[in-house]
Amino acid sequence: MLLSEFVPISTLSSQSISIILSAASRFNFANCVFQADVMPEKLRMDYSIAPDPLPEITTRCLIRLREPVMPPRLQLYCLPYAGGSARVFQSWRDMLPADMTLFGVEYPGHGSRISEPAIDRIDVLAGHLAGALARVPPAPYALFGHSMGALTAFEMSHRLAGRGMLSPTLLVVSGHGAASLPSTDRPVHACPDDEFIARLRELNATPPEVLDTPELIELMMPILRADFRAAETYVPARRPKLSIPIVAYGGLRDPDVDRDQLLAWADETTARCTVRMFPGDHFFLRTAREQVVAALTRDLTQALQPDW
Repeated sequence: MLLSEFVPISTLSSQSISIILSAASRFNFANCVFQADVMPEKLRMDYSIAPDPLPEITTRCLIRLREPVMPPRLQLYCLPYAGGSARVFQSWRDMLPADMTLFGVEYPGHGSRISEPAIDRIDVLAGHLAGALARVPPAPYALFGHSMGALTAFEMSHRLAGRGMLSPTLLVVSGHGAASLPSTDRPVHACPDDEFIARLRELNATPPEVLDTPELIELMMPILRADFRAAETYVPARRPKLSIPIVAYGGLRDPDVDRDQLLAWADETTARCTVRMFPGDHFFLRTAREQVVAALTRDLTQALQPDW
C-alpha cells in the first residue's frame, strides 16, 4: 500500500510528512515508500548528524541541525511539544547567529527514535535527557522548550543542577505556565479517542490531514497519549529554586496560557525572569516564527553578557 493511496503526498506539510515517515519506520511498512525521483522538495531536508565521538545515547537524543562557525559561542537545545520531534526546529537553522549550534532534542518514541518506547513521565524523560547532555563536553548552552518541552526543559535544569553539572546560560519556556501552578485544564490523555482528537484540534497542533486520516491517527495515538500523560500528570518535586535566568514566551491568543501564568515562572528561579508575548495561539511558535527566533536571538545574546 502506498501512503498516497489515502493522503496525496503533494498536499502534505513538512510536519505531516515527518509524522508519516516516523509511523512508517515504526511499523516497518515494507511497501510504504516514496520514489526519490518524484519526492517533493519539502522532503529533501538536510537532517544529518555531523561525525561526533560522543556516546551513542547522546547522539540519539541530541540531533545536530546546524553547524556553527567554530568555535561556537553557545549551543542551543530545543525541546519539542507533545507529538513533535527534533525536526520541528529545522527551519530555525538559517535564522540563528552563525556562532550558535542548533540541536533538536529527540524524545524516545519520536522521530528518529520512533522504534523506542515512549516515556510518559516528565521526570523520567528529563532524567534520560539530562544524562545524555551530561556527556557533552562543558560549554555554554541554553535550553528552549515549548509546551510539554517547557516542562521537560525545566525539569532537566533541576536534574543537571542536582548532578553538579554546568547549568544552562538561559532557560526559555514557551507556551506553558509555571511548572508549580496547578493545571486548570481537564486531563484528556485517558479520554476516548473522539474527545482526545477534539482536544488536538483545539490546540491546532496536529495537521488536519493527519487527524482526518484514521490510519495515521491510529498510528500516532499511542505517542500522543504518552506525551499528554507526561505533561498532565507532572508534579515538580519540592526543592530549591533554580538560580538561572528564565524567559517565558506566550501567544496573545493562547486560550490555555495567559500572561499571569507566564509571569509565575518568576517563582521558579532566584535569578531574573522575563515574559514576552507574540501574536498567535498556542502554536505561535509556527505562525510568528520570525518574531520568535529574533527575540530568542536577542535573549541568548544578552544572556551571554558577563553582567547579565
